[in-house]
Amino acid sequence: MKKIISLLIPLIFIGVGVIKLIDQVDIYQKLKNKDLWQETTGLITKNEVVNDYANSNLLGKANLLHRSAPFVVEVSYEFLRGFELVKGHRIMDSQMRFDLEQAARIYSEQFHTGKTVTIYYLKENPTFALLDLSLNTNFWKISALYLVLVLVGFASLKGAFS
Repeated sequence: MKKIISLLIPLIFIGVGVIKLIDQVDIYQKLKNKDLWQETTGLITKNEVVNDYANSNLLGKANLLHRSAPFVVEVSYEFLRGFELVKGHRIMDSQMRFDLEQAARIYSEQFHTGKTVTIYYLKENPTFALLDLSLNTNFWKISALYLVLVLVGFASLKGAFS
């Protein structure tokens, strides 16, 4: 039984890590494939900095594996696609979070209400729109975490056969 557990845990680490890395690759390819996106202009309709502390830690409690900064910049915008008014709220594919409220406010200044902005929306799904197609540091941190998960799984698996 002990041998099964010593094999099962590393396999779970490897499996979860690989699945999540595949998701990250899919996100990367989607953001970098300019043929999927249509560019247009739109108008910022709302901009606020929100203290999202309850959601910044898993279940509202400190957790070593999942901790996010509490301050979030929430932006809403709208744009026309043909004669249809489309509303969006994403700046980037992953949410920008800040440890300091002042840093969030400085970042949010570029999205003041009433500002005309460039918007990118998926041609196949115009309700999925972004203001920025770049990858933020959170993307790379999360990808590195999943890679570490896979490597730990393989190291543990190697140890189980020793």
